[in-house]
Amino acid sequence: METSSYSAQQRRAINLVWTASGDYQFEPQFLALKSNGEPDFYMNCVIGLVHKWFGDKMPKRLFAYWAGDARQNVFDELCWLALENAAYEKELPERPVLADLRRKHAEEFFASEYQLSRQEWMEKMPPMEGLQGIIAILSREMANSTVRMPRRAAASAASQPA
Repeated sequence: METSSYSAQQRRAINLVWTASGDYQFEPQFLALKSNGEPDFYMNCVIGLVHKWFGDKMPKRLFAYWAGDARQNVFDELCWLALENAAYEKELPERPVLADLRRKHAEEFFASEYQLSRQEWMEKMPPMEGLQGIIAILSREMANSTVRMPRRAAASAASQPA
């Protein structure tokens, strides 16, 4: 992957994704940057972990369901919430530090969200019918997804006597 066209912050973000995924050829569809332009450490790790555990096809298929929809940003955020949780649960036994990273990320998120007024919160909320549709799509895709065994686990499983 050619990274010379990326800013320094984007290169830092993609390195976090690559480190978490263990795949340095992976070209992520998303990078997570904070509002000040700095890479979001935890969410870039999540992007890498989603690739590690679910590959490329299932996430791309999910995001394609609502591509071009007026509510695409909301659906993308909801999808990342579900993907974050799925990747977190699978990776936590291998990386217990994720619990602290997740907690810190949540504290930072809610600290910024508490600054919103009630009206701003209402404007961010999607209509209920959109939520029901996205939940059905996410549930179906997660249920149909084949879970990949990480390379480290596959190598150690292969070396174990049967």
